[in-house]
Amino acid sequence: MKPIIWILFLVTFTVFPQGGQMENDLKKEGVDQRGNESSPQHQTLLDSANYFKKTSIEKSIDFIAQSIAGLGNNADGKQLSKSLTMLGEVYQYHNQLDSAISSYKDALTADKTM
Repeated sequence: MKPIIWILFLVTFTVFPQGGQMENDLKKEGVDQRGNESSPQHQTLLDSANYFKKTSIEKSIDFIAQSIAGLGNNADGKQLSKSLTMLGEVYQYHNQLDSAISSYKDALTADKTM
C-alpha cells in the first residue's frame, strides 16, 4: 500500500470507529466518563484537521471542535492551546484573518491560564 493510502486508512479507522466499538475504543484510548480524552486521540483529531485544512474548512473546524469537546471541563491548557492554534491556522489559510487573530489570542490565553 502506498504510504498516503495507509495513513488515510489509519486516520479513518482511528477517528471513525466502527459500530459498537466506539465505547471500547475510547476506554482503550484513556477517555473517562466525563469525556476527557488522552493525548493521542487529541493529536489524531488535530492531525485530521490539518490534513483537511486546504480542502475543506468545514471538516477542519469539525475535527478541531471534536478535539476541544473531548477535553471536557478540566481541559489541559496546552492541549486547548494546540486546538485553538490549529483553528487559527485554518482560518488564516482561508483568509479569515479576524477569526485567525481571535483564535491565536485565545490560544495564548488558554496556555497561560490553565
